[in-house]
Amino acid sequence: MFNQTTIKQLEADVGKEVLAQLFAVFAKEATKLTEQLLACTSLDEECIRLSHSLKSCARSYGADQLGALAETLEILAKN
Repeated sequence: MFNQTTIKQLEADVGKEVLAQLFAVFAKEATKLTEQLLACTSLDEECIRLSHSLKSCARSYGADQLGALAETLEILAKN
């Protein structure tokens, strides 16, 4: 589910304890962004902003599949 190379790099950069804290923040942020996206009623600027934020957040933490889905939504909303 998560890109292990990204996870290992994050762990090397910040250590296990901080990594656990960062993932707790990521889980909350990704959940919040997903809920906001689900509440969107049209593919407007807000949808573009939210999907872009989710894409960036997901890829930063190695959630590559989630990042790809968010990118697809962002592209659809822009078109």
